[in-house]
Amino acid sequence: MAGPGDPSTPRTHAYRREALVDGFWVMRSYRCDRLPDGTILGPADDPSPLEGAFETWRTYVVDGRVVIDIDRARFPSAPHLWYCATYERDERPAVNLVAFATTDIAPGTVISDTEFFALPVRSDQQVAAIRWWTDDGEMDQVYVDREHRRLQVAAKLVRAASAFHLANGWPGRLHDNGRHTDLGDELAASFRSARVAALRERMPPMDPP
Repeated sequence: MAGPGDPSTPRTHAYRREALVDGFWVMRSYRCDRLPDGTILGPADDPSPLEGAFETWRTYVVDGRVVIDIDRARFPSAPHLWYCATYERDERPAVNLVAFATTDIAPGTVISDTEFFALPVRSDQQVAAIRWWTDDGEMDQVYVDREHRRLQVAAKLVRAASAFHLANGWPGRLHDNGRHTDLGDELAASFRSARVAALRERMPPMDPP
């Protein structure tokens, strides 16, 4: 039977919710096999199960913006990224987190689309983007431009999206729906997580013509 040290065993993560600042939760994520995957410990909960656990990311709030700090050593090939969040408020609300690698905004910062349009940055300068539904965390699309593939950008972006989802206090945890492109299949295989679904539908490539 597989155990925590077995490479085939899905990794589990727990989260520490520390404070509510400007409408966002200050969060920390830990790789932790002492608690069920997705457990959130609040300020009043016993933090001892997280002692010695590896911290994978944390969020801050600076000037009303979420800032996502992801351990640089985990993704050394990925550039520093900042993000623009845009929202779709249809019957099923969704959010798009678009990543940029310019120096216009501090790394890890999430800005609004209104703030983005005031910057000297073009939309076609995006490095990557992810879309997911905010009612339960189901991921719909992940895209990385050709120049930034094989640089761990997609893996870093998924962590950023997970952090942003939890910082907003939305229900559920970010998870895969099994609808993969060929590149998406490779990304899914790189995650050792119970939240990654087996392939159920092959999707066409997302590259523009």
